[in-house]
Amino acid sequence: NWGSLAYSQSAFLPILQVSSLFGTAGVVFLLALPASAVSLAIHALRSPGRPIPWYHLAVAFLLPVLAAGWGHFRLARAHPSPVLPIGLAAIDDAIGIEAKPNYIQNIRRHYEALTSQLAAAGAQVILLPEKIAVSSQSRTPEWHQFFGSLAARHQVWLIAGLTTETPQGFANQAWTYNPAGERVNLYQKRALAPPERSTYIAGERAAIFSVAGIPAGVAICKDLHFARIGQD
Repeated sequence: NWGSLAYSQSAFLPILQVSSLFGTAGVVFLLALPASAVSLAIHALRSPGRPIPWYHLAVAFLLPVLAAGWGHFRLARAHPSPVLPIGLAAIDDAIGIEAKPNYIQNIRRHYEALTSQLAAAGAQVILLPEKIAVSSQSRTPEWHQFFGSLAARHQVWLIAGLTTETPQGFANQAWTYNPAGERVNLYQKRALAPPERSTYIAGERAAIFSVAGIPAGVAICKDLHFARIGQD
């Protein structure tokens, strides 16, 4: 996933629009198509009697141009979105299921400090990483209280990722809290990465809700590779 060629286009919005129809696979296809056609043409040149595939070359270069044109058209017609300041916070550490209380408190203090800093800077929505901790069933209410009080204290929308233990297996979830500290949405990752598939349970529902009057949704990591989840 990390090495996908599609990520190279993250700042080139016209081509990136293709992902709304075909996901990251569609972006990779468009980027690789001209090079594939050129390689076929070179092979034809080196093969006596083999015709050069001019038609294929034309189509291979025309498709990305058409896709970029459609992307420009789509962006030009897009309605301006309201401005919603969003803060991102992450520390290079996480909590395992056997973590000791002191270790857990240290991680929480880090996220409390970052949340406070972002809220003071004007963030209305604060996003924390996936799998901040692996929580047993007995500790899940404790995490719920922690995230809810953090959102209420700073009057922000807070979205936090947590792995929770269930009788069926582990679940990779995102919990969304409103400024009153109430959890308004619980989303479970739908597209599991290969290392997760043996121990994690995939979710089935999209997460759609309203943040400060703006329609919003949540997806986790590999979910973003697939157009159907964005379309939902």
